[in-house]
Amino acid sequence: ARAMLMGHVQVALANGLRGDNPFSDACLIAMDYGRDKIIKDDWKSIFNDAELDTVLKQMLHLDRIERGAPRPSARPRQVDPRAPCLRLLRRDGAGV
Repeated sequence: ARAMLMGHVQVALANGLRGDNPFSDACLIAMDYGRDKIIKDDWKSIFNDAELDTVLKQMLHLDRIERGAPRPSARPRQVDPRAPCLRLLRRDGAGV
């Protein structure tokens, strides 16, 4: 998680300081989504599962996202039992 966060910070700083590290296509889609959805009176709708699924499908070029019960883990203390299990499916039916 730390490496992912630092990578995002590096890209944001490079772009903010006019560097040469371009935003990814998924990031550009997320920024467009934010401009369209967040600066509005009903901005809290971004937390709805259906809304999240819509933007994730756009960002990752997925056909659909399936939600289900959490899967058992070898490390059960690290799994929130309330968190849903997501299956990200590409157009060819393969999971991501």
